[in-house]
Amino acid sequence: MASTEPAGSIVRRIAAAGALGSAAGVATACAYYTPGLRVLAHGFVMWVGLLVAVSARRPARQAVAAASALLVAGVLS
Repeated sequence: MASTEPAGSIVRRIAAAGALGSAAGVATACAYYTPGLRVLAHGFVMWVGLLVAVSARRPARQAVAAASALLVAGVLS
């Protein structure tokens, strides 16, 4: 099933997912170097929550693209 959204809207959503992934990566790095928050740095809950947030109510291709952008940005930041 093809998307009815304009291409620019899809690109903006994927870019927003990448920005969210970068922010999550920075938050994870800060948590890793803060003794009281170090446990959170290795938790999967944050990543799973972000993946659900960026892929909810999207067609499969868009959800995969958004989730991939989120994870790549999170790893690279």
